[in-house]
Amino acid sequence: MKVIILSAGTGSKMWPYSDTMPKSTIPIANKPLISILVDELEKIGEKEIYVITGRFKEDIKYALREKHIKFIEQRTQQGTTDAINEVIKIIGKEDDLLILYGDILISPQDLKLFIEETINSRLLALVEPFTYERPQDWICADVNDKKQIISIKGHAREATHRLCGIYFVGKEFLPYIEKTPAFMRSVPVGGMPPEEIELAQTFQTMIEDGLDIKAVEVKNFFVDLDKPWHILEANRKYIKFLTESIDKDVIPPSSSVSKESHIEGHVVLGENSQIGPRVVIMGNLIVGKNTTITNGAVFTGSAVVGDDCFIYNYPQIGSYSSIGNKCHIGHCAEIEGVFFEEVYVVHYSELYGVFGYSVDIGAATVCGTLRFDDLETQHKIKGRRERPLTDADATYMGNFSRTGVNAITMPGTKIGSYSLVGPGVIVYEDIPSHTMILAKQDLTKNPWGPEKYGW
Repeated sequence: MKVIILSAGTGSKMWPYSDTMPKSTIPIANKPLISILVDELEKIGEKEIYVITGRFKEDIKYALREKHIKFIEQRTQQGTTDAINEVIKIIGKEDDLLILYGDILISPQDLKLFIEETINSRLLALVEPFTYERPQDWICADVNDKKQIISIKGHAREATHRLCGIYFVGKEFLPYIEKTPAFMRSVPVGGMPPEEIELAQTFQTMIEDGLDIKAVEVKNFFVDLDKPWHILEANRKYIKFLTESIDKDVIPPSSSVSKESHIEGHVVLGENSQIGPRVVIMGNLIVGKNTTITNGAVFTGSAVVGDDCFIYNYPQIGSYSSIGNKCHIGHCAEIEGVFFEEVYVVHYSELYGVFGYSVDIGAATVCGTLRFDDLETQHKIKGRRERPLTDADATYMGNFSRTGVNAITMPGTKIGSYSLVGPGVIVYEDIPSHTMILAKQDLTKNPWGPEKYGW
């Protein structure tokens, strides 16, 4: 069996992050998403892995630079089945294919179970029952009592399951890859599919020709990173998975934990890291190398901190937060969410959301998290109105952006990459990438002096 990971899409629904990075390299607990997927495949024993790249292919290669991976570039964006066709031209049709989307987070247990099922079935697809998600947001499957997929539809109005972006195709069925139409045919009336040679349609064609496709259900956790709020969901689930199994401290000889700290849980430290006096940790904490956490820092729950970080002078870090490498979290900052590499947060800032690479937060920047009407913020994704079921009121700041002193973001606002929110600005709506927003100020100038005091 050969493994194909699809990572060539533009990921435009993930704006503001899609401007400057592929979705598959978004950090989950400080690791690029695609590297987590490759790590788990290698642990299971899958060695021959091909990654299909497109825009920002260099970032994907960088994320997997320590892996023995073969890269194939999809030069034109014509859909997932088209990408697989490009691979087959190079590797041939002599092997079964395990196909995975590069922007999914799946539990190691579920990935292992799926691969084990390839022994028993020649056509497989991973599915997840709908609970709180809306079928209109996903490519869907209807599954019968025998765990067979009986139909697949794009963005259906009703369905029992959603497809999860992992498929297995026996080599005898590879000719179907070449027979997929240019549009998704299986859609609701008026569904308006884009011109895209879609792998889900390939499987639907197999169903129409009478082939049995087994549905393997997700048992643990799964996240398809499609939109910005999924970054928070994925990090929460993965950090919970990483930290809940920690049952003892791991402190290398080069690292230390102050006797003046208060820890209700366990810590796993990298080399040359220190937890200093007055630090409070209310959960299990994973810390990278060369990181210092000191002088009153408070973790309100389990979290992950990267390498070369400095966290000091009474900041508060919320549960299941992910703090990337080289982050600097300073005096009395109150933060929660996902912070990519080299984010600087200082002096009384209050932040909740996702903050991209090299984001610089001005002192006393505040992210609003509750609307006066107590409703969830409605977002626009590529012009479509959406109201996320979770994290709708978080702030989403793109890579290489910054704020000035006393900036305020209203709940649910997104700030594009390479953008600047000036001092004192209140952000009420999304700010495009490559944009600076400054507040205008009307000044009144009058004479003043000792005479005003009776002199």
